[in-house]
Amino acid sequence: MVPPVLKFESKAIWLLFTRVFGIPSGKKSDHVSVPQIILRSQDLECKKQFINGLFLGDGGTSGKRISFTFSNEKLCKEVKRLLNQFGISSWTSKWVHNVSKKKVFNIFISSKIDINKFVINFPLTGLKLQGYLSGLKGMRKRVSCYA
Repeated sequence: MVPPVLKFESKAIWLLFTRVFGIPSGKKSDHVSVPQIILRSQDLECKKQFINGLFLGDGGTSGKRISFTFSNEKLCKEVKRLLNQFGISSWTSKWVHNVSKKKVFNIFISSKIDINKFVINFPLTGLKLQGYLSGLKGMRKRVSCYA
């Protein structure tokens, strides 16, 4: 199976991704990181929207945890640092994929308090977490409205 390719028909969009956000052309898994413009931003809303989009693409649930999966350790560490800025505690793991033999990095958010903070801070993620949050006992009412 050939991985999907991101193709730009607009030079302006290509320049935005490559020059402003620092996302290289071609294979990205080993090179991509949180864009410096987002890491350095004082605007928490900017960081919030980045995490929302990242979760919708690379996030999900694993057991009773919220998780992110990456093939890049630097990206994993940077996202963990961004989550810390929102007061969300998380832990990471590293393992080797059986088939590709590539390293895989995960971020897990497992405490109910931190899951609650995650959904309150990143409400768009509720779209992907429908049904998951309603199955967790002890979640605040405000969170259950996203499920």
